[in-house]
Amino acid sequence: NAREGGTQINSNSRSSFSHIKLIQHSDASLITSVYFDNDNCQQYHNRLTREEGATLIRVRWYGNYGRNVFIEQKTHHEAWVDQVSVKERFQMESEHVKGYLLGTKTYKDWIPKLRAKGVSNETLASNWALANEIAKNIQTHDLHPVIRTVYLRTAFQLTSSNNVRISLDTKIQFIKEIVKSNSDPEWVHLGKVPSSSELTFPLGVLEIKLHDAPPAWVTDLITSGYLIRADHFSKFQHAMAIFYPRNISLRPHWFDNPIVNINASGSHAWYTVGALTHAQTHKPIH
Repeated sequence: NAREGGTQINSNSRSSFSHIKLIQHSDASLITSVYFDNDNCQQYHNRLTREEGATLIRVRWYGNYGRNVFIEQKTHHEAWVDQVSVKERFQMESEHVKGYLLGTKTYKDWIPKLRAKGVSNETLASNWALANEIAKNIQTHDLHPVIRTVYLRTAFQLTSSNNVRISLDTKIQFIKEIVKSNSDPEWVHLGKVPSSSELTFPLGVLEIKLHDAPPAWVTDLITSGYLIRADHFSKFQHAMAIFYPRNISLRPHWFDNPIVNINASGSHAWYTVGALTHAQTHKPIH
């Protein structure tokens, strides 16, 4: 897919995610996402095999953890469905996230306050419907935090056109979430994590989005040899394959590339675009 970029070999950082701070004068933004799944890794497997209607839920914030976060749901739709894949989200104050996840609070509880702040009835209705859908998904499938990703993102785009949009993610950290009890005041672990639950991804991730035919400089970049093409690369899927190997039956097609996966065995390494791997046999599925 010429509209997809690849993984760029340009990041050698090993700094801990807990030490990454937003630098005000930098063009890069610090992004943290906490992904949800269950013990069967249902969200992971459905997204990996690109099942129609497969969803992925995450909580995302920008900069350091603060007053507000975004509750997001990504939904995949196949080409034969008369819908496009979507990412929907609504904002929530951080102090309410735990109650929302447990089902003791609903979006309806915050509508009066949001209306007083000037949020339109149309937006309130749309967010209410989305919040109910995500909450039902969490409760029905017993979803809980499993993976956290932290990275710096730099975006590139001409001010006069959106024909080419490029994002570059660097200093990528993968973290296996620490399970929190219902009695814990926080919904997510905010302190230091064990070294065994944290991994620095050795590469940067470069994504290229095009609205028209790629300009010559984009083609030159893709074919330069500096990029490792990994269509549909997912930080969530890669981290799940690293930290939950006993819970999954398939691995992403790029996972056993020894350059992309620093834990891959050279004797079992292979790379086939669009293929999946049996987690136990290391053989591609076509």
